[in-house]
Amino acid sequence: MGWQLPEPLQPLTAPADPDGYRLGEIIVVIPPRERASRADLAERVAAAGYERVEDVREWQHFRPRTTPWTRGGPARHARLRRSDLLLYLSEDEAGGGQRLHAVGLLTTGVERLLAGLGTAYAPRA
Repeated sequence: MGWQLPEPLQPLTAPADPDGYRLGEIIVVIPPRERASRADLAERVAAAGYERVEDVREWQHFRPRTTPWTRGGPARHARLRRSDLLLYLSEDEAGGGQRLHAVGLLTTGVERLLAGLGTAYAPRA
């Protein structure tokens, strides 16, 4: 069973650098049999190195936990501290699937974790 995605998307490949990150958006299409909950997402994202802060409307809001003493030094630390991650889980996929929108700072660890829930895409520019 499959369904069409309304906007043009391109499949994402897993990031190579284990310490990498990027600012952007990914969309994860979660098949009906897998299902995800907001509470489960919050736990997984926290385990990947983020802390939960106050939600923004229906979006779950996170900030990366980081210290200046990890790889990359103070400059990387400052960039990470200013960057947020917002997650929105929708239930509107045909056939009972879900769609997860992740916008903001995506570290390699959390991007792989979210992609493990389904198929990860990026909006085509």
